[in-house]
Amino acid sequence: MAFKTAGGVVSGGLRTYVGPAGLLPGTAVKQGAADDAIVAVTGAGQRCLGVIEIVGPFGGTSYGVRRAGETLGISGAALGADVEVIVDANGNLVPSTAEGDNVLGRTVTSCAATNSEVIVDVNPHTR
Repeated sequence: MAFKTAGGVVSGGLRTYVGPAGLLPGTAVKQGAADDAIVAVTGAGQRCLGVIEIVGPFGGTSYGVRRAGETLGISGAALGADVEVIVDANGNLVPSTAEGDNVLGRTVTSCAATNSEVIVDVNPHTR
């Protein structure tokens, strides 16, 4: 039996992926076609696997994605602390408002404006 070596766990909850150039730290991403690939969010409320925490070398196509635990996210709206969040069409965090939402996690800190940094505890699930 051969073991797959695509991607790798760097530390608890952080995994390395490859993806298109230009993805930004703090934005959510989706699983790509390959095991070790990510793609940008293309619509609000999409199911995401985590938040980009590190943009690596090699033309900006390697990424550290936080799949579990706390990291900085970018807000798509004002957010309170301890709010379940989903993503907007840009991969930014907005409040979850309905049953069946693809929740990315829960805010740890609050922010008063769009495009602000907020700490989010990443824990993807369906509400």
